[in-house]
Amino acid sequence: MEVEAKLTALPYVSEGYILPVQDPQCDTRTAALVRFHDSYDKIDLGSLRRDLAHDLPAYQLPTVLRSLREGETVPRTWSDKTAMMKVIQMFFPQDTEDKICGDATEVMDVSGFMKMKTTKLWEFFNVTLEILVTIVHACELRHH
Repeated sequence: MEVEAKLTALPYVSEGYILPVQDPQCDTRTAALVRFHDSYDKIDLGSLRRDLAHDLPAYQLPTVLRSLREGETVPRTWSDKTAMMKVIQMFFPQDTEDKICGDATEVMDVSGFMKMKTTKLWEFFNVTLEILVTIVHACELRHH
């Protein structure tokens, strides 16, 4: 909901949805289904991610973008909610290898992210703890 709210708040988005799309490369991707205002038809996935990165952490940024074409409508349920499974099947089709395909779909290569080495929490905490001890010690010296 937060990601979708940030997406639809962008000045060039007239309609937007954030959906979980299965992908064998990384399990599940964050996909954006967007209708752009007429004067903004050249927005790509990179631009969208840069604009959303001001307000969202990297793991919430879309890695798939599908633009809604004129005349395309998003299926709704009887209670007027987005029919998520139908939307995913319609707008984010997958090929025989379960890869996202479609001529209006832009898919970010995330293979590099999947191989990245991350800092272990205890390594980060240890550094933070050392800094905190130094600050506390400096404060104690000032008060004596």
